[in-house]
Amino acid sequence: MEESHIFIHRFAAAIARQGQMPFAATFEEMCQRIGTIPGAYCEPDGAIGWNPSRDGSESLGGTIHCIDSRVMCVELFARLHLKNWKTLHLAISSGTPTIIQLPEQGRFVSVEDYERLVYLF
Repeated sequence: MEESHIFIHRFAAAIARQGQMPFAATFEEMCQRIGTIPGAYCEPDGAIGWNPSRDGSESLGGTIHCIDSRVMCVELFARLHLKNWKTLHLAISSGTPTIIQLPEQGRFVSVEDYERLVYLF
C-alpha cells in the first residue's frame, strides 16, 4: 500500500471556482470529530495523526487548514486500509459532500474515483 498525498475540500468549493468555501465545522469542531476516532489526535496547531494498525502498516499525518477558525481543507499524507479511510473521511466530512484534490497530478476527483484509484488497483 502506497502513501497518498491529498487535500479534502468541501465539494461546493471546487465546483463554484469562486474561491474556497469552508466546511461548516470550525477548527475546534473538526478536531473533536477527528478525536472521536480511537487513537487519532489533533494538535492546537492543526496537525493531525493516526496510526490505526499495530504493525505499522497504516499511518496518517496531516494538517487542518483554516482561515479565521473556519476549516478550508484537510491535507493528508495517508496510508490506510479502505475501512479506516472511510472512518476518517466520515469524521472529516460529517456527511458534507467532498472532493479530493491530487496535488501531484494537478486534478480533482470524486471520493468514489479516489477510492477506485487507491483501493481497487
